[in-house]
Amino acid sequence: MARGTVLVGQERVVGAIEAAAERAVHAYLIVGAAGDQPLAAARLLAARLVANDDRSERLVAAGKHCDVVEFEPVGAVYKVEQIREEIALEASRAPVEGERKVLIVLEAERMSSATNRGAGANAFLKTLEEPPPRTTIILVASSAVDVLPTVRSRCTVLELTTVSDEVVRSALVDDADVVLDEASLARVVSLSAGQPGRARHLATDLADMRLAFASAPSALDGSGATVARVVSGLESALANAVAQLEASQVKELADFDVTKQNEGYDVRAVRSERKKLVERQARQSRKARIELLMEGISAIESVIFDSLSGIDQRNSDVSKLDWDPIRCGNALDQCRQARQALAINEKGTLHLERLLLAI
Repeated sequence: MARGTVLVGQERVVGAIEAAAERAVHAYLIVGAAGDQPLAAARLLAARLVANDDRSERLVAAGKHCDVVEFEPVGAVYKVEQIREEIALEASRAPVEGERKVLIVLEAERMSSATNRGAGANAFLKTLEEPPPRTTIILVASSAVDVLPTVRSRCTVLELTTVSDEVVRSALVDDADVVLDEASLARVVSLSAGQPGRARHLATDLADMRLAFASAPSALDGSGATVARVVSGLESALANAVAQLEASQVKELADFDVTKQNEGYDVRAVRSERKKLVERQARQSRKARIELLMEGISAIESVIFDSLSGIDQRNSDVSKLDWDPIRCGNALDQCRQARQALAINEKGTLHLERLLLAI
């Protein structure tokens, strides 16, 4: 799955991952734009390191392998306590099943920020420099420059790139779960920004939400009542998207229980692993709304850019805006401000109301 679908167009990185199975180093940094590919690459590398077989790849890809532990920041940044009491402690523990343990540290750029002045990264350095011999650490970040040089220099860097529209289109055509007519296929490809995983989401679980947000600007008529009505519709679209995530989490937990029971794992190890899965799902739920709102703002921005470009619009299923360049520029600035506000404090309805009133 990882090589055939999610990591399509990333042959160079996949080749490096396959080579790593033969000669692993203690730490890797996988860099790529937000989406499915960075995590998929990290999981494929982890699978190669712990066992290098189809079973391991399947379990790691689903986040269910007992010797591959994933971390993400509990809050806005990685706190020193989380580094020391969770990540460093887990790194010191012996593998449960095989000869190697792998830690995947997501959003590694959030080990440093203006508020903590790199405290998280500094606390992490000792573990990164001297992990136990049987432990490999994989950092995942959206941008290498946002990871402190002291951390980045201690890792082998694998950098994912965006791919061509032709590669994205081919991946969608070959995906049995994606059924699109030619117009819809062209639209999704053009909106994907060279990310096959994002294209798949836009073609499936995010399709209705994207359409709701992309339709919002043309529905505005300058009145607060219209803004309230449009926001209500966007809230419904967001709720439906979150419900899909929650349904997938219920299935993920049920699949976890069945898998562990069938595999005959140690009860204590399974109990600890299940607790971590539940905690991770809770964090995912909290983050999901922000990520979905960001995706919604991207849909609004893409419609505005269509108006500015003067060429065939990517959002062919919504009315093209007749806004002048000044209004478009101001609207894009408002979208940028909404993104910044969301990153600080998620207040979905208020952010949406302010954004739509402003544009």
